[in-house]
Amino acid sequence: MKLKTYIILISLLFSLTFLFAQADSLATLNDSMLFQQAKADSLAIQALLDSLDIAQDTIDYSDYLNLFERVEEYKSSSRDTFQADPGKTLFWSVQGHLFGLSSENYFIRKDHFSELGSPYPTYLKLQNYNRFYTDSWQGNFYTLAKEYYDLPVTAIEVVASTGDYDLGTGYVALKKNKFLDKYNLDFRMNFVKGDFYYGSELASNTSANLIIPFTKSNLDIAFNSIAYEGPYHRLSPAFRINSTIFENNSHSISAFYSNNLLNLGVKYASENYTGIAPKTLEREYLQILFNKEFSSEHWLGQINLEYFVHKEDFYSQEMNSLSSDIDHLLDISLASDYDHFNLSNRAVITLPYQLLTNTEISYNFSENWNIGAFTYLKETLKKENLFNDYSPSEESALVDYPFYLNEKLDTGLSLNFSSLNLNLGLSVSNTNIENELYQSSIKNDYQAVKTQFSGNISHSYDKYGIHLSSLMKFYQDYENYDIHYLPKAVLTNSFELSRDVNHNNYIKAGIAHHFFDAYLAVEDKNEVLYPQASLLDIYLGFQITKQFEIRGYWKNILDNQTITGHRAIPQSITVLISWNFLN
Repeated sequence: MKLKTYIILISLLFSLTFLFAQADSLATLNDSMLFQQAKADSLAIQALLDSLDIAQDTIDYSDYLNLFERVEEYKSSSRDTFQADPGKTLFWSVQGHLFGLSSENYFIRKDHFSELGSPYPTYLKLQNYNRFYTDSWQGNFYTLAKEYYDLPVTAIEVVASTGDYDLGTGYVALKKNKFLDKYNLDFRMNFVKGDFYYGSELASNTSANLIIPFTKSNLDIAFNSIAYEGPYHRLSPAFRINSTIFENNSHSISAFYSNNLLNLGVKYASENYTGIAPKTLEREYLQILFNKEFSSEHWLGQINLEYFVHKEDFYSQEMNSLSSDIDHLLDISLASDYDHFNLSNRAVITLPYQLLTNTEISYNFSENWNIGAFTYLKETLKKENLFNDYSPSEESALVDYPFYLNEKLDTGLSLNFSSLNLNLGLSVSNTNIENELYQSSIKNDYQAVKTQFSGNISHSYDKYGIHLSSLMKFYQDYENYDIHYLPKAVLTNSFELSRDVNHNNYIKAGIAHHFFDAYLAVEDKNEVLYPQASLLDIYLGFQITKQFEIRGYWKNILDNQTITGHRAIPQSITVLISWNFLN
């Protein structure tokens, strides 16, 4: 079936869903109706009974005391929050635009399926999935997950922002449970617009999920559409051959059927990229997934086996990422907890070219303290045949090959302390990287010690609350020279102060400072010195009940022009409004 037919069918399905969502939604529920009038108002009681389809059951109104508090769990994450994240490679955001330190691509699993590599780095791909998913990072892997909505009433979330340099974001999410008395719907879309890099960046992205439960199984249908254009500097270094705007259009639809025996999935995807080469790069493929989960008292495991049937394919230049011409993929994960010990191991093998593994072990020697060890490995297989499987034409963009990864190995120890209001983490690891540029004498083979400290402190006194967040990374090369691709120091510190003004109304203010040391990098086969950069941001926000919030941001106060080789969005003032309501 052609992609256009899929799109028409899914659009009709979502249109019908929206109509049903409006027809059977509850009357607007607020605190006073639920908690003060509900017992006395028989009409409101009957509306609750009919909507929840539990007329024969006794309603315990205490179950709804936290209804509006629970909707907080389903709010989309804002990328402009100032809390330092100890795991992810993202480090700066402005109205939905994400900036990453590394151009490296990481393994991503989304909607149960693995993602193929792209001509742009992971942080830009995450920008296109911004707010659709909750993303978590561990070693070589990113996992993009969705929290499916299970509250008894329809929820709608709206986020809008505007600011200098035509920066803007528009986002709406409709979350409906009990669709046709059975189904769960998660429909979201995103729009990003900006003017920077002396060019524009535009995105119009849509994501939707429909879960159909059966007696002992479930069918999860997911649809994604991305229309993106951006400046060439947003591409991975290997593709920065034209100083023009490039465009990407991607569509995918997938179905994942889960049961007690063997989970099955199928996904169709198509992508095209224009403006990054004389010839448009296209990719169209069918992805077939077999998944099996198993567990015992102390063990939990999962096996994913994926096959790719390529109709059209382009050759990925980013050899430190998953190659785009993968035929088979095996993903095995295993986790165990026994007494105070925790063990997790994950390995991904792609045929051809890649091996990625994560191994972690930790011991909880008290209620608050945890010590652990970890090893992360990424290795290129069949290096001698890496470029022989594809012969680029004279018109191809693949004439000048980039660095490709031979091996990257991180091994280290970690120590963590966690309590109700305080979280501290310290890790020290040895990093060994071997990579080289094809048909070039430039090679990198270096070792370094990486030290990382993270801390988050929250405290409240009377009606005031404070939150301190810090993330500090230090790299020291064994040969005592600047490390390629990484500054010797990366520091992020933030502070937030809030004032409770009663009835869930708050005034919030925050400040964040980011520092990146100068370092050497390789671009277009030449070594380039990226100067040190400091970024300073502040914001002032007002929360009006649990459902409405407005924030004003002053970004890049120091007006730094570059960030680790990228042009920064200049000093700007932006405003963001977030509105959540139940219907």
